[in-house]
Amino acid sequence: MTCHFTLKSKGEIMKKLFISIIFLVVAVACNGQPNTSTTIEVGIVSPQPDKTYLLFVEVDTDTLSARLFDDMDYLSPNVSDLIVNISSWTMIGDTLFGEITYPDLTYIRFVKGGLVQVNDFTNKYSAMRTSYWTDLDAVEPNNAGFIFRRK
Repeated sequence: MTCHFTLKSKGEIMKKLFISIIFLVVAVACNGQPNTSTTIEVGIVSPQPDKTYLLFVEVDTDTLSARLFDDMDYLSPNVSDLIVNISSWTMIGDTLFGEITYPDLTYIRFVKGGLVQVNDFTNKYSAMRTSYWTDLDAVEPNNAGFIFRRK
């Protein structure tokens, strides 16, 4: 017993296979889980030799009041508690890039960065340069009740 396919039946099989693959891709893409964290990229343009850079990050639920502002002295008022260390930096062209990751919560938060340059020999430091506020992602809160029991 042998089985033969005609060109018409091979075309039909390929068409059904193609439609099945498209359906599977769409189903998986539409049912994916949301990201559970937001990554913020930090860039220091033209970093100088013999200088250390202090990175400050403020996370808040509103943008009306900020602890970080342009041209501030980071020790008056003291905002040293906002210093963040980034372990892996990458140099691309003349810019040094690093990343900070924050977990997504069920409410909207904003993040603002600041940078101070410190001379390694004299320990003198520059005034702070700050960024604008950037929003972090949030996950959908689940406000529904839930019952799970054996009956």
